[in-house]
Amino acid sequence: MLKPPKNFEDTLKAYVKETYRKGSSDFSENDYRFFAKGISKLNRYFTIERDAFPKNYFNQKELRSGYLLYFFPVNALKIAGLLHQLPATFWKNCQHILDLGSGPGTGALGALWQPQLKPKTITLVDQNGAILNDGKKLLEKLAHQRVIPGVSSIQTRRLDLVQRNNQRTLFSKRYDLILITNVLNEFKRTEDRLRLLRQAMRALTPYGKILLVEPALRKPTRDLMTLHDEIVRQELAWVHAPCLHQAICPMLAANRRDWCHTYLEWEHPRWISKFDRLVGIRKDYLKASYLLLGKDQPPDRSTQWRVVSGPLNSKGKTERLLCGEAGLPGLRRVMRLDRHASSANRELDRAARGSIIKVEVPEKIGQKDRVRLVSSF
Repeated sequence: MLKPPKNFEDTLKAYVKETYRKGSSDFSENDYRFFAKGISKLNRYFTIERDAFPKNYFNQKELRSGYLLYFFPVNALKIAGLLHQLPATFWKNCQHILDLGSGPGTGALGALWQPQLKPKTITLVDQNGAILNDGKKLLEKLAHQRVIPGVSSIQTRRLDLVQRNNQRTLFSKRYDLILITNVLNEFKRTEDRLRLLRQAMRALTPYGKILLVEPALRKPTRDLMTLHDEIVRQELAWVHAPCLHQAICPMLAANRRDWCHTYLEWEHPRWISKFDRLVGIRKDYLKASYLLLGKDQPPDRSTQWRVVSGPLNSKGKTERLLCGEAGLPGLRRVMRLDRHASSANRELDRAARGSIIKVEVPEKIGQKDRVRLVSSF
């Protein structure tokens, strides 16, 4: 269950109040109501009013403070959850992190919540200088309070990543982890996304990883699925997750409606729940669309299946839609009659969208057929 580390809340709230609203050190009910206004505006921009989204929204203090208090920790938790898939050996050797489209360092914070990580450098890149300044100060404060590990160097670079000329100056160094979060949807063409990705791959260390994260909405996700297929066709990288194979996306080929996204379970901090009530937000799960890429080949996962649907239950039966190498070139629909539910297959009930399961009979599960939950996302 994802949750922020101890003392994170106090450090974050103290920084935001000191920076954006002078007064007593205590975070009062009036402070919650004050900052909820910016959170509410951002929530509308991120969901129902995306076409009205101002390009330089971080220039507005109301929106900047709202992002820091709410979306910064929530999105960092999402990144942390996705990065949990990487083994401890990766984190022990991870020294240099590049966070593209970083905002205040959202992706970097998600990485810094990995227990084994002790990085040397973090580079934050965003087009807005004000949010970069906030991010550097806040990460340094969190490190000083020992909420995150200390970093030898936190660098910031103000760049518009959509501009091709700017991209060339980014990748002169080598990085163990490159985070590209909520950036690709700003590009109009798949080829423009591929150009950025090719340069990022060249800047990656041999066992480094790239995490691409996009909003779990239909259009940006299907654009990411299209990018995935080009990565596979052109052999630009090995896909480590969410795909358990190196083939064309069977969901994208099947229809024009569905999109592959993941649910992550999380523990709502009380201060987040308070903002939820004030703003009218409901986040039962953290949702994300993502690709985890590397130069190294992932281990064999031919006996595993990724759940790519929510529960498809109906009267008398339980069903899920599965994606895996054994089912290519399509998806598989697994079904278990309620009368066949048993201790051997009960973990099918726990399999949510994004879970990885092992099952020998992937179409119709009988009472004695075993289902094992490998990963909860």
